[in-house]
Amino acid sequence: MSTTLSPKEAESALLPTPVLPIARYRFSFVAEDAVAFPAMAGSAWRGVLGHALKRAVCVTRAPVCAGCLLQYSCSYPYIFETPPPRASRKMRRYRTVPHPYILDTRCCDGQNIAPGQIATVGLTLVGRGNQHLPYLIHALTRGAEHGVGRGRGRLTLTEVVQQSADGSSESGERIYAPGETLFPTPPKTPLCPAPPSSGASLVFETPLRVKRDGRLVAAEALGFADLFGSLLRRVSMLMEFHGEAPLETDFAALMTLARRVDLGERRLGWKEEGRYSSRQKALMRVGGIVGVAALPSNMPAALWPYVWLGQWVHAGHLTTMGFGSYRVTTAAAPGPPDILDPQISNPS
Repeated sequence: MSTTLSPKEAESALLPTPVLPIARYRFSFVAEDAVAFPAMAGSAWRGVLGHALKRAVCVTRAPVCAGCLLQYSCSYPYIFETPPPRASRKMRRYRTVPHPYILDTRCCDGQNIAPGQIATVGLTLVGRGNQHLPYLIHALTRGAEHGVGRGRGRLTLTEVVQQSADGSSESGERIYAPGETLFPTPPKTPLCPAPPSSGASLVFETPLRVKRDGRLVAAEALGFADLFGSLLRRVSMLMEFHGEAPLETDFAALMTLARRVDLGERRLGWKEEGRYSSRQKALMRVGGIVGVAALPSNMPAALWPYVWLGQWVHAGHLTTMGFGSYRVTTAAAPGPPDILDPQISNPS
């Protein structure tokens, strides 16, 4: 497909790149009991975090956050039921906006952990969401102590490690342990390298759920514009509601460029898992696209910063549970290091 640009489209290559401070944290727990995690542990950990956070910070005990006097100043609705600011220009018709957190629970998915073993959970916070880190540490600590997974096995927090935003440190730095003072590093926008001259690959690690015309896109039908459109919307919303300033760019020109990009060789499939919905009181089947697809070497430079940033913020739906995680791999820039250490280990 041709990538020859009109003068208007060529100008988009000079558009400002997105600015979105991000921090990634790794929580390590030691199991006090045997813990049996479901295949999609992100749903279980999200429930644990949400319930514990609400118990910790809600002072009015109102049954719902909507209409509460503290709705716009309380940590729980900001993190879990993120309401649009009263003066917001976007999404005024919606009750909630994209949440400022992403869980990474791949180390726990479908695992049975014996007492004394270590399990890790990743947490990414976007923009102002990092101001709520102490509450989230407290909530995850208390929630894990009350029990997680089938049988409600108990876990005890041992440490919290913060990974550098630019991926310069594989292991990260410990910023908290029980009984110590919390010393986090300010969040930063991940550094974006120059666009690859020889192409790159997208590795979809957790199910990607993107829609076209209101329907989920199948693996064989996935186009670059489906992915990029999801990224552009998500980055725009996160910057609008959680960042330092809204995204000011030519959205139409960027999407025109995206529609001219073809994914190259692909090995994509559909992965589906079951998760229990406490709201619907039923087991639900949820899936998405996983696998590898090639990016062309002549992808327009204006699109590259969004593709790169998407490795931290994910794409598509159900991102808070860890869905839509992918990596960009190139010869010069292999992407950010994994937020998690090797899956489950015995303490040394």
